[in-house]
Amino acid sequence: MEDRQSPLDRSDLDDLRNSVVDDPETEAEILTELERLLGEPYERAKRTHIWAEEERGEHNWVAMTNFRDALDHMSKIFNDLEQDDIDGARENLGEMEAHIQRAAFDSAQSVPDKKLDQYFNERVPPTLYTITRLDAPSKAESERRLQTIREQMVKGREKKAKSMEESVKAFKVADDHISKLLQGLPSRREVQYRLIILGGVFVSVVALLLTIASFNVGVL
Repeated sequence: MEDRQSPLDRSDLDDLRNSVVDDPETEAEILTELERLLGEPYERAKRTHIWAEEERGEHNWVAMTNFRDALDHMSKIFNDLEQDDIDGARENLGEMEAHIQRAAFDSAQSVPDKKLDQYFNERVPPTLYTITRLDAPSKAESERRLQTIREQMVKGREKKAKSMEESVKAFKVADDHISKLLQGLPSRREVQYRLIILGGVFVSVVALLLTIASFNVGVL
């Protein structure tokens, strides 16, 4: 789809890092915020990552890299606190949150992205479904679902710097619609197989007619 974008760039990470609600000013506040990040935000990102791997059927390396980077920044937080560097700890806290959120966003977005590629690779001109007598989503249904997918993908990207929950939800809505399109779409191989059979039948009929015609000419 033409409106798809690449994963978060550096400016997106800056927006995420700056989205921490309250800037912690003390060691206790930083540890409290760290505990919060390791709670629901991390658990949501982990669940989304696992879901994405199951749906895609392959390892989600981008998310794994972000989890690794988040862990690296957590280590730096403790080093900063040992040196009484609150500013450094706060900065690494923001970096850690940004990478946790990115792990969720990129995981959620990667699923409909991959399925859209599968859909456009499998889809053939509607007339071929008619010729081969295969059921497929109608043009109206396909256009309606594709429009919804576009809208939800845009919404998911727009919500990245504001709400992990809303962003992931939008990408999952997009995935639901593309999954329904894929479920009702005959594979390209099946279409080709039926075309070959029809072609063989056509050739056989033509050969039979020519044989009959030549026999009749011989009789005359």
